[in-house]
Amino acid sequence: GVACGIGGYVVLKTQTNALTANLGVANIGLYALCYTPMKQAHWINTWVGAIVGAVPPLMGWAAARDAVEPSGLILAAALYFWQMPHFMALAFMARDDYVRGGYRMMSHPSFDRTGRRVAAVALRNAAAMLPLGLVAVACGLATPPFAYEASILALPMALSSAVFYRRPNIANARRVFYGSLLYLPAFQLLAVAHRVPRTEKQMLSVLDELLKFRVPANPWAWTAWSATGWQAWAREGEGVEELHDAERRTRIKKNSAPLRDGVERDRLYEQTVSPPGGLRALGESMHATSAAPFPFLPPPTWPDAGGGPRR
Repeated sequence: GVACGIGGYVVLKTQTNALTANLGVANIGLYALCYTPMKQAHWINTWVGAIVGAVPPLMGWAAARDAVEPSGLILAAALYFWQMPHFMALAFMARDDYVRGGYRMMSHPSFDRTGRRVAAVALRNAAAMLPLGLVAVACGLATPPFAYEASILALPMALSSAVFYRRPNIANARRVFYGSLLYLPAFQLLAVAHRVPRTEKQMLSVLDELLKFRVPANPWAWTAWSATGWQAWAREGEGVEELHDAERRTRIKKNSAPLRDGVERDRLYEQTVSPPGGLRALGESMHATSAAPFPFLPPPTWPDAGGGPRR
């Protein structure tokens, strides 16, 4: 076993990348050092085993992209959620065998005499499979038809799990188990059929845009939650007399360009002392009315607005 693990790491490291190899080693450690001994100690082992089962598709994504991305996590989530109704149905059907073997599964009579807890776990995770297609489309993993097809595919799993929860018995558990055997390959085939080809210069997906965080150009000089933020914005017209002379001299020395009285003066001020964006970016009427009514609220910022409006 150790030799196979070392050999697998070497192959993954040389033929793919370090990230994939490290994920493989971590998964071996999780399986051998955590999941296996926990099977005879506590029923939480099933959740640990579900993580072990979800890592291989993530490794495949990492091998192709050399990164762990939201789209790759969707494939891992599909395996994770699928394993719960699949295994809970199996654990209910074979609970006597697990008891005789000394395995502490949730289906053990000391944890669940009626089978209702096991069925509840299957139902919750089967319900979590319903929006996977929609999330995959939002991440840019698949084309829009996949959202509907994946939900329709997961619906029988959710319904059979609901019946299993209502009446926990071997027949209903068997329907959940056999249904899970059909669901997984069908989901993967649909994902392949509707996949969105990826290139190195691909556009950001919808989810990437939502997760993207923009840092202001000078966060140390200005923050949206500054205690004196509103006062600073309200005083945009103050202090020009003291500042514009020095700025004008600097600008003349740098560009050797004459300054037009008034217009250039305001522009210099906006570029040097206004916070990023500024209320003037919303128009003079917004600038004139936004500071006074709600002095206890922090002002908005537009990090990409630069130094204010251009004339």
